[in-house]
Amino acid sequence: MTRPAALILDYGEVLSHAMRPGAMALMASQVGTVDTELTQAYWRHRREYDLGMPVREYWALVTNDLGVALDDGLLDALIAIDVDAWTDYRHEMWMLAATFRSSGGKVGILSNGVPEIVTRIRADHDLPSLFDAVVISYEVQLAKPEPEIYRVVLDRLGIPAFDALFVDDRADNIDAARELGLQTLLFTGDVHALRAMTLI
Repeated sequence: MTRPAALILDYGEVLSHAMRPGAMALMASQVGTVDTELTQAYWRHRREYDLGMPVREYWALVTNDLGVALDDGLLDALIAIDVDAWTDYRHEMWMLAATFRSSGGKVGILSNGVPEIVTRIRADHDLPSLFDAVVISYEVQLAKPEPEIYRVVLDRLGIPAFDALFVDDRADNIDAARELGLQTLLFTGDVHALRAMTLI
């Protein structure tokens, strides 16, 4: 097995754990609905939010689907819960990325993400000192699994597709990367499997 020259990591459920347990129910309680109904509305409009839709417009769509008017207090509460829900960091993955980079590899983040959460991540971590490239969907108006967003991160890393290992928790994102020639790992929480693939 040949060590890849670059390691490209998704953020959600790779560099972070899954959404914090109870977060969706907590947001639902703020809206006055049940978590199953909020979950459907939350994900129905999430891609537009990932691509740069302003936060107020996103949550207005979500709450409108549920027949609830969005005011400033509700908006602030939903944003705070959402940000906290997605910033439960998987520290062993950050350490693995740092080890890979310190041993000569390049490391990038490729994530569908939103400004409010990414602002918290950047406050908690000095990303430019940890990663060679950080590509976030709303900043480039592209989102996985669109092929163009993979090309953006490869260009920024200066690495050909075949020499990069892409790690994501979603099969559709993995399939798109593989079609472009990247090495891939569908991440299910097994840090040891990733460590074996990066030879560290």
